[in-house]
Amino acid sequence: MKIISLRFANLNSLPGPYLIRFDAAPLADTGLFAITGPTGAGKSTLLDAIAVGLYGRVPRHDRQVGEMVSRHAAFAWSEVEFEVHETNADTGQTSRVRYRSRWEVKRKTRGDDKGGLGQDAMSLVRSPLWEAVVSGKEAVPAKVGELSGLDFGQFEQAVLLSQGKFARFLHAPEKERSALLEKMTNVGIYSQLSVAAFEKAKQEKQKTELLAARLDATRLLSEEERAALGSTLDALGEAAEQHHEEAQDLNVCLTWRTLLDQLDRQLRDTTREVEALRQADEQLQPAFARLADHQRANAKELATP
Repeated sequence: MKIISLRFANLNSLPGPYLIRFDAAPLADTGLFAITGPTGAGKSTLLDAIAVGLYGRVPRHDRQVGEMVSRHAAFAWSEVEFEVHETNADTGQTSRVRYRSRWEVKRKTRGDDKGGLGQDAMSLVRSPLWEAVVSGKEAVPAKVGELSGLDFGQFEQAVLLSQGKFARFLHAPEKERSALLEKMTNVGIYSQLSVAAFEKAKQEKQKTELLAARLDATRLLSEEERAALGSTLDALGEAAEQHHEEAQDLNVCLTWRTLLDQLDRQLRDTTREVEALRQADEQLQPAFARLADHQRANAKELATP
């Protein structure tokens, strides 16, 4: 999480309203800056404003945040704009998204408790349209913790460490400090990469061992065996060449055989046609004889005076 800006009004000795931008000059131009000033100047109030804007709580007043409202102020509020990296579940792409978390409280204007503080409220909106995400004193801190990876206790130790609580952090159990520092420095990705690298190395080692075992099980040929195989290969090559020549001869024979079959079929067809013509001639012989007799009779009649 990266804090972009802080806006607040009527907190402790700082009536405001105030706007502090961490993404603009001069703060954006320096990697490190200090909050200094005399006692009561409002140094801790700036940190309180960030804490209450994000979590609705401040370490100095625990849950009694009303104690930090400026005296005689009719209202108080704090708004923190921050940026987180989010991954799109569909595309897997990571982008920067900004949120604004706001805490506010107002004094009552009527009733027996007039002038007392009403219930404080919280809301969280999301860029770019600043639409509402969640609201409520329980839901907003929970969502901020989800987005930032830090609950209020961890945020207090990682960012605030006020009022001597730095010593408590130093004396915290090693596991607790390691987890907190991991979130503070965003080195969790390196832990994930380390685990992934270990698993990948383990898989590659298993593959290597399997290949080595297969290689050991493979028997290499001796010189005599290699020579014998070479001779066999040469003989097979010569036989293949001979078979190729025989195949060419067979192809020539097959071509002639195919041609002979065609001529034989043509001969049989011609023979059948000749036989058909002979039979037709035999059938027409009586008709030819009658025609000849008729022609002779006609000639005889024409010759008689």
